[in-house]
Amino acid sequence: MSLEFAIEMKRLELETKKLDVEADVLLDQIEGKVRNRERKEIGYCLECVIKHLSAAVKYAEEAIDYKRQGRDISPFMKNIVKELEGMRGDITDDAPEEVLYIRDRARMIRIAMTRTYMLVGVTTLKDLQDLRNELDKLLDKAIDIQRKMVKKAGDLTIEIARALQSL
Repeated sequence: MSLEFAIEMKRLELETKKLDVEADVLLDQIEGKVRNRERKEIGYCLECVIKHLSAAVKYAEEAIDYKRQGRDISPFMKNIVKELEGMRGDITDDAPEEVLYIRDRARMIRIAMTRTYMLVGVTTLKDLQDLRNELDKLLDKAIDIQRKMVKKAGDLTIEIARALQSL
């Protein structure tokens, strides 16, 4: 990662002062505060986040291929920003902290891309690989949150079935 890009990412992290919250906190919020309908909305939000991040990762991979060939990567950079911006629209302010972390981290990536001229294609192959890795981390985090939500819902369904059988 170039020093300029690394410094910009670190500065943005410090500005937002967001901490990486474990997925268990999200599950506690769901159990304690969220009704079934809201749970479905959070699931839909995560489904959209995963879709947008998957597309952004794919665009980053294509940009890396184009950069290796000496071709213009700016269309891919613009598409990455569009995907990250679209993802932001799927996350409401009342989403759990861990989902808000993903939104805020994506915002930092977008800002860093603009400030380091990555958006217009002025970047190194190493920075593109670092960008892809950052996007991969966010995608993994979103998938982990969704996996834990599905597991928790499955465990709850089993408990309800057992309780009904005992009646």
